[in-house]
Amino acid sequence: MKRIHSYFICFLLVWLWFSAPAQNKLSAYEYWFNNNYTERNIISIVPSAEHQFSESVDVSTLPDGVNVFHIRYRNEQGLFGSTLTRLFFKNPLPLSGNGKLVNYEFWFNNDYEAKQVVSMAASDEYLLTSSIDVSLLPGGVNVFNFRTKDENGVFSSTFSKLFLNNPKSLASGDQLIAYEYWFNDEYASRQVVAISPSDQQQLTAGLQASILPDGVNVLNIRHKDENNRYSSTLSKMFVKSESALVNNKIAAYRYWFNDDFERTIETVLDQAVAQFNLFDHLDLTSLPMGKHGLHFQIQDIAGKWSVVSTDSITKIAIPEADFHTDSHPCANSAIQFVNESRDAD
Repeated sequence: MKRIHSYFICFLLVWLWFSAPAQNKLSAYEYWFNNNYTERNIISIVPSAEHQFSESVDVSTLPDGVNVFHIRYRNEQGLFGSTLTRLFFKNPLPLSGNGKLVNYEFWFNNDYEAKQVVSMAASDEYLLTSSIDVSLLPGGVNVFNFRTKDENGVFSSTFSKLFLNNPKSLASGDQLIAYEYWFNDEYASRQVVAISPSDQQQLTAGLQASILPDGVNVLNIRHKDENNRYSSTLSKMFVKSESALVNNKIAAYRYWFNDDFERTIETVLDQAVAQFNLFDHLDLTSLPMGKHGLHFQIQDIAGKWSVVSTDSITKIAIPEADFHTDSHPCANSAIQFVNESRDAD
């Protein structure tokens, strides 16, 4: 953990364009502070597959205290990557010495009064690798808080991490013995089902949903082990039809990319089936290279569509030449071609 006292800060970042093809390289980056995007700095770089940002950046006009540094990269296609954000602390100018770290303190949860203060040799940075006693902490989730102090008496921002403290009295098996489920927010009406102790359980039971309202509902389920500890809750949405169909089946499916619902591709099955596995070649010719959202729905024999299932896909560059002309030139005249090629370099 390091505190910087000058009016220039040094950042060391390595940025890779992971999903891009070899010829689509980083060509520029832009950075700004706090929410002041209008005064961003745009820097062109030699096109490369990766870039190490290790510049000294002027922060003299920023307010003292905590600030935010934002940076993002642009590739040769003009597409921006996600924004990387980092907090940093700008100290007021009249600080003495080199601002080296001289001690650190840590505490658990909100018990700051019981903090532990540890002195150390003055240094510009410190890596904590000590073993810390947590035997007096309650079992379950706890919070570890840590901060350093420099020779000017200035503290760093607090670094906090969650961790799980297991009670010593836990049995070695920890097998599942029951599960409980409920719909929507009706936890008071939950159903508790005992199971034979096991390390895992696959739920294939038919759940009663007749009293639920028509439309979208939420199924919540969690398991309990031999030590009476519960797992995290798994929640899934489903649609209850207005009129329950006997032996309802899947009759069709459709999919589309990104927000382009107008270009939905719909396929009607030759025969309705109770279960459907899609093994189809999706048409990606209209998509440029890069990441896209794939949305999928199925339709039953009553004409009802399921909730939308969404996934992300990455299309690699598949160059496709497409040149044409609408003119009818005469001999020795110039011809104007229209370039509608895809993924061209």
